[in-house]
Amino acid sequence: MLKVYRQTRCRQMPKIFISYRREDSIAYAGRIYDRLSAHFGASSVFMDLDTLDPGVDFVKVLQQTVASCDVLLAVIGRQWLGAYGARLSDPGDFVGREICAALEQETIKVVPILVGGAAMPKPGELPRRLAALSNRHAFILPDVGFQQTLGRLIESLERGEQGRPVHEERGSPAGEAGLVKDAAQDPRVLDRPINLGFDGAVAGGLPHGWFNSSGHVSGVSTEYTIRVVLRDDGIAGKCLMLAKEAVAPEQFGSVMQRFRADFLAGRTIRLEGEIRTREVVDWAGLWLRGDGDSTPNLFFYNMQDAGIRGTTPWRSYRIEARLPPNLAWLNLGIVLSGSGAVWADNLRLLMWTNNATWNDV
Repeated sequence: MLKVYRQTRCRQMPKIFISYRREDSIAYAGRIYDRLSAHFGASSVFMDLDTLDPGVDFVKVLQQTVASCDVLLAVIGRQWLGAYGARLSDPGDFVGREICAALEQETIKVVPILVGGAAMPKPGELPRRLAALSNRHAFILPDVGFQQTLGRLIESLERGEQGRPVHEERGSPAGEAGLVKDAAQDPRVLDRPINLGFDGAVAGGLPHGWFNSSGHVSGVSTEYTIRVVLRDDGIAGKCLMLAKEAVAPEQFGSVMQRFRADFLAGRTIRLEGEIRTREVVDWAGLWLRGDGDSTPNLFFYNMQDAGIRGTTPWRSYRIEARLPPNLAWLNLGIVLSGSGAVWADNLRLLMWTNNATWNDV
């Protein structure tokens, strides 16, 4: 067991230890390190044993460094429990050692940082010595709005508070500062998904049942054009357009629906639809997010890994998700990251039934 000797010191800036697995999340950890070290100072953030001088006792340095930190950020990607997660059961695994050492200290705050669409590990998926990690409130860092959301993590670190989960389009929405706190009181919330073909009534340029994601997706821009237009490919009916020409770094737009979804808890669902794009520089696609009544961001799925880029004709796309048993709210939407234009039509939300068929929700 890695022993930690807690050091007493006068704190002015939080000392932050970034724990990550190189094969799983090195790119994300690097971006986090760059931003935190720029804000708090390089001496306040420790990330990699590669920064150590040759010949030093790295186990001893690791012990001392974890012991002296105020916060350990456990960066968790999709392979953290997958291809490389088996190492966590090895007592000599340094990722497991780092987290275990921090969990043993009440004075060290351990914050799971979920990246790349990763889900929070369950207690039964973790070695016994790390099971307590699953009780820590995770902070989701999305790919769209990454820097904005990371800014909120910095604010919470400055306050000495553990970051709360958030949603951004590659990431996920939550009820916190700047977001709707009482979803039941939001007049935009629905009982069921509606007007997925965009042929219903239009108010203020927005199709009935849909709204700009501001208030439910942190970091989303309100500067994107959102309107209902006629299809231009000879097919009758209307479609939704989301577009912007000049954009700032990390800027994205989104339009969405939100509805009560207890009846879908535990089920597998599919969001599908037709999409075409024009000069999309970053990516565009569909997204799904589930929230609990008291725990936002239970899961998040989108098309980032297979995002639509460039100029493409009308094609069918879909994403699927297994919903958690404590699901209370479901959010679905269309996202455009960066500049360009995306058109969407004929969306369907389906659930997998016991009869082995997909039925409309």
